[in-house]
Amino acid sequence: IATTQAACNMATTVYNGKKMQIVEVSMVDDFGSVVETDSSPVSVTVDGAGELAGIENGDIADVTEYSSNWRRAHNGRLTIYIRSVQSGKVTIRLDSINKKTKVITYVITQ
Repeated sequence: IATTQAACNMATTVYNGKKMQIVEVSMVDDFGSVVETDSSPVSVTVDGAGELAGIENGDIADVTEYSSNWRRAHNGRLTIYIRSVQSGKVTIRLDSINKKTKVITYVITQ
């Protein structure tokens, strides 16, 4: 059984004057190994001081809108971009069918 795990890359970049956080998501099994065959859709909800800027999976054949709030994993991975809108707490919720929900919380300082 695979679960959704996410690692948040807190190295911040700046795009158009706004801070951007990068969240790398891996679909892993119960032993923590990436399930490279997993192409499950992952829904992303962002609350607080950030907003969803886009989701990328590295699959050039995937025509899902970049700004959509969901995307299928590709080779068991996704990259989520969060744009800061103010200082404060950001909560990211990742949901995928038949997998554990993952919640990430962090603080943005301007």
